[in-house]
Amino acid sequence: MRFQTLVQSASDVILIARPDTTITYQTPSAQRTLGYEPGALEGRRVTSLIHPQDVERAIALYGGVAFRAGTSATAEWRVRHSDGSWRDVEVVTNNMLGEPTVEGIVLTLRDVTERKRLEDELKHQAFHDALSGLANRHLFRDRLEHALARAARSLTSLAVLFLDLDDFKLVNDSLGHAVGDELLVAVAGRLMGSLRSGDTAARFGGDEFAVLLEATEDISDARLAAERILADLKPPFSVNDRLIPVHASVGIAYSKCGLEGPAELLQAADVAMYAAKAKGKNGYEVYQPSLQEAVSDRLERTAELQQAVDEDQFILFYQPIVSLNGGQGIALEALIRWQHPERGLIEPNDFIPLAEETGLIIPIGRWVLREACRKARLWQDEHNLGGRLRMNVNISARHFQHEGLIADVSEALRESRLEPGCLVLEITEGLLVHDADAVIARMLEMKALGVCFAIDDFGTGYSSLSYLKRFPVDILKVDKSFVDDVGDSDRALALAEAIVQLARSLNLDTVAEGIEKSRQADGLRSLGCGYGQGFFFARPVGPDDMERLLPLMASGELSAQAQEIVGG
Repeated sequence: MRFQTLVQSASDVILIARPDTTITYQTPSAQRTLGYEPGALEGRRVTSLIHPQDVERAIALYGGVAFRAGTSATAEWRVRHSDGSWRDVEVVTNNMLGEPTVEGIVLTLRDVTERKRLEDELKHQAFHDALSGLANRHLFRDRLEHALARAARSLTSLAVLFLDLDDFKLVNDSLGHAVGDELLVAVAGRLMGSLRSGDTAARFGGDEFAVLLEATEDISDARLAAERILADLKPPFSVNDRLIPVHASVGIAYSKCGLEGPAELLQAADVAMYAAKAKGKNGYEVYQPSLQEAVSDRLERTAELQQAVDEDQFILFYQPIVSLNGGQGIALEALIRWQHPERGLIEPNDFIPLAEETGLIIPIGRWVLREACRKARLWQDEHNLGGRLRMNVNISARHFQHEGLIADVSEALRESRLEPGCLVLEITEGLLVHDADAVIARMLEMKALGVCFAIDDFGTGYSSLSYLKRFPVDILKVDKSFVDDVGDSDRALALAEAIVQLARSLNLDTVAEGIEKSRQADGLRSLGCGYGQGFFFARPVGPDDMERLLPLMASGELSAQAQEIVGG
């Protein structure tokens, strides 16, 4: 009675069957585990319960036990539940034909469906990216190794594409990581849609993706795949009711007959991708050995730039902005230079693009804000200028969209004790056309601090009167290209006048950039342009020379005297 109670209450299913697999007994647990009423399985064959794909293995195992007295074997099968679904079971088969109380083959089935599901899930997580569902780096590397082995045996070729989204950090900085993650999932979906069924797409982390193209005829197949991917990414993505444009840089590495190793191919594709970025982004490059030197140089320059940030190797130059009526200086524009320990003074055009790409523009911009505000307040106090001297600081698009910008501006003002109205933040008009509502909201937050805004290089972007009036701007800075021919050309004068009138209609101050000749200054003054900046008044100079120019700025005696003082 004790034995019967234990068997009938056991969670495992126990079946007794004849050598021909006909079931003669089932425990009550068959109903709890597999849904079969008591006695429902008796008379049926064990093989009728087993998944078709497992039957052949099951018969081999069962036969091996059935015809050898006292033997047992263990296996895993899929068996049918009464509702038609399949359950994973761990089965132990014992030959007890010689036992008078049994006289049959005893099968003990344990339901391991949930365990198998968890194992499969863990296995999937180990080899797939949790966010996108694509293969991860480990699975991609494994498939690449096998693909190279097959290519070597069959004398075929394959290609690896390495893909990196251009300026993706701007999305995280401006819209948040949640939106960034949704965008990455959408990108992964389009990427999969661009590939053949036998190709592998993987996410390596961040905004980096890789593609394995097997059985390629030649390099043109890889080129076509890259072009197809870039074309499919071109339409903007809709995320959280926002249209977000996405561009990517793609590097291609081609393997002939599988002779290259996985690490070698991945590195080559990575090198080619960086070459595509250096060439202007939103395109692809095929790896060539000559690219390695260019990428090594870029990595070296990036390391040097990081060191410059860590060691404060930068210096600010300053260029006066003066009134065209009277010549008094009213502001200084802070212009960064890199004081390289070996190469000397490096102009911003030679390192700012790299800083933008690598994200180092954020700490560099933060340092510029703090140093410029500190100097402005120092010179105000030393030269008794009060609030009459303003400081203009250029804000990069990446820094503008960074979530920490407002804190950076606030901290710079607090540390320097500079009046907020004396700080002018210069942004390019190209920034205004991307997600205008978000740009306006960010500008209004900073306007609440009391700072002013200037649009730099106005006229070279996409602004119009109807568009520009939406933004809380205080100053238009007319690009040098509209100033060069003023005084020599009626057409140039008319264009400059149109911009000055536009600014006046919006109650904005106008600063003409790049004034180098007296006739340019005179012509702009006649149009009603209020302020000017350029070599005619003073070149950008270091802080020591700026100290000597400040008295001339206050008295309106810049120009020739300024050149004499600084030796320019």
